[in-house]
Amino acid sequence: RLWDLTGKHGESLLAMRHHADKVQAIEWCPAEPTLLLSAGFDRKAFVADVRAPDSARAWALSADAEDVAWDPHTSHNFAVSAEDGSVRYFDARSESGPVWQTRAHAKTTSSLSFNHVAKGVLATGSIDKTVKLWSVSGAQPKQITSHDAGVGKVFCVSFCADSPALLAVGGSKGKLAVWNTLEVEEMQQLLPECEAPLGDDGRVLGGATAGMGALDVNSSSDEEDGDGDGGDGGEVGGDGEEGAADVRGAMSSAGAAAGASQGIPRKKKKGVKVGGKVRSKKR
Repeated sequence: RLWDLTGKHGESLLAMRHHADKVQAIEWCPAEPTLLLSAGFDRKAFVADVRAPDSARAWALSADAEDVAWDPHTSHNFAVSAEDGSVRYFDARSESGPVWQTRAHAKTTSSLSFNHVAKGVLATGSIDKTVKLWSVSGAQPKQITSHDAGVGKVFCVSFCADSPALLAVGGSKGKLAVWNTLEVEEMQQLLPECEAPLGDDGRVLGGATAGMGALDVNSSSDEEDGDGDGGDGGEVGGDGEEGAADVRGAMSSAGAAAGASQGIPRKKKKGVKVGGKVRSKKR
């Protein structure tokens, strides 16, 4: 449904019913503001022009959809993640099969985020408790690295718009993490203008994880997976979809960038790493 938040709030402007089951994710196209991407439990993705919603284009998925993301560097392309761990990348101009597809995780790929500065860099998060970075510029995606952010099952990942090297991660332990991806050598090459704070040992400071005591995270318990750590704050238990929604909401309100400026530990440092080189920083 479309709503006019500046006008009447009691009724929607438009209701689109091309999905046959629950809609899991939606996102407006940044290049064409009338195009709306959606994906759902009917194992389909749709792109609809809200000026002519009955002519929506459809693409088949291999499992129930989890998340969608438009590629900011190729405005007509988008990615969809699914419950079976797959990620499919489509061209909205054609209703043919995916441009490429991969099994990104062994379990559900719950979240996607493209880097807005480094072309062809995609982050994925999964309930297998890992975050992965991918290079998707070629004919097939190539994994750059895999990272455990310490947040339990990952529900949401988001690159910071203002500091593109920083990735916010939310998960089932009631925690938000900010990961400085410049600790990965390949990311330093892809983001040569970004600076990375260094620790006393000369290594890039990776980031910080903060508990969210005020957030009641309703998710399936990590204890079921043999992980007895319920997190520093927030209760774990209940429905997984609600837990994912709670974490996504918290990340949205706080902003991926909010924790970035404060979340990276600012210990004593010998310099700043720039594009793979160390430059001394005077105070």
